Parts: sequence; structure tokens; C-alpha cells
Amino acid sequence: MSYGFEDMVNKLNQMQRNIESLGGTHSIPFDELFDQNFLLDHTSGTFSAFDDFFKAGKFGKLTFKEVPDDEWDKWVKKSTDFNSWSEMQMSATQAYVAKKIGF
Repeated sequence: MSYGFEDMVNKLNQMQRNIESLGGTHSIPFDELFDQNFLLDHTSGTFSAFDDFFKAGKFGKLTFKEVPDDEWDKWVKKSTDFNSWSEMQMSATQAYVAKKIGF
């Protein structure tokens, strides 16, 4: 019985170390933040890579930074289960942090 308790304590200690590693400022690549599972879950299985999601928006040869915010919000609302890019970012960040912590 103590073996299960020790496993739980070890898991909690690992989660604490994971939380501490998330402190500070981090730059997360889009493909990591919006990973395959996240995109498949929130685009009705249509997209599995952020690059494909972006290209399907048909923004021509614009880079991501050059796409007008209102046009990007429209694309996100049309092609995902989110109402805005901000909402999508928040959800992806929460999923990323939960995964990094160990949930």
C-alpha cells in the first residue's frame, strides 16, 4: 500500500519540478503550441499542422505577422471551434501548460 503512496508523492514532486521549469518567459513555436492533437480536436479533424491551417486561410504570400488581425480572427472563427484568435491562443496555452506539468 505504501508503494502506491510513494508513486503518488514522486508524481507530485515531478509535477512541481515541471511547474517550476515553466517560470519566466518562454518562446514556444506554433507547431508545438498548436500541436497535431490540439488542431485535430479544434478543427473537426481538418488540420493536423499549423502550417497547413495557415495556408488554408489563403492569405497569399503574406507571413503570419502580415495577416490583418480581423482577417485572421474571421479565419479562426470559420475553421475552428473558437470565436477568436485570442480564445484559440488561450486554449492552446492552457493545454500546453497542462501537458508540460504532467496532467
